[in-house]
Amino acid sequence: MTIESLNVWVKDKKVGQLIRENHSYIFQYQNINTLDPQKDLVSLTMPVRAKQYETQVLMPPFQMVLPEGALLETLRTRFAKVMDISNEQREQFGMDKRGILIKNVSAGAARDAGIRKGDILLKLNYRDVNSVKGFKKVLKGLPNGKSVPVLIQRKKSPIFLAIKIPG
Repeated sequence: MTIESLNVWVKDKKVGQLIRENHSYIFQYQNINTLDPQKDLVSLTMPVRAKQYETQVLMPPFQMVLPEGALLETLRTRFAKVMDISNEQREQFGMDKRGILIKNVSAGAARDAGIRKGDILLKLNYRDVNSVKGFKKVLKGLPNGKSVPVLIQRKKSPIFLAIKIPG
């Protein structure tokens, strides 16, 4: 189930709405004339104001109330769609046992870093990536808000990139 919008409450008072739209997150305080700027704010980093807040990643005050695993799923979908590589494909790409195939790259950190569909992901943050399962394990340990090194193979050539992890 995908939630596209939700009402935001502070104590027993509805203060605004959070909307996910076109890969962006938008938070808008509502009825600001009735809100107390000291008591009804969502976060000290998001003071009460008429102008909406818009970001490409979920704002930190809302990250803390997500169900377990939701941030990992967001990061996984922001990075890329990946798949294990068969022995036949490894021969075709001239590869050893390392790497997974990048099937698709959506807007976000992976695309911004220069990762493309068809690349082979070999290392992420200095760790070998040998399977989708291993990739997921490496993802869990990535530092939010930091850039990490990525080693890919593109057209039989190794390329180092840096990817900034959202957060």
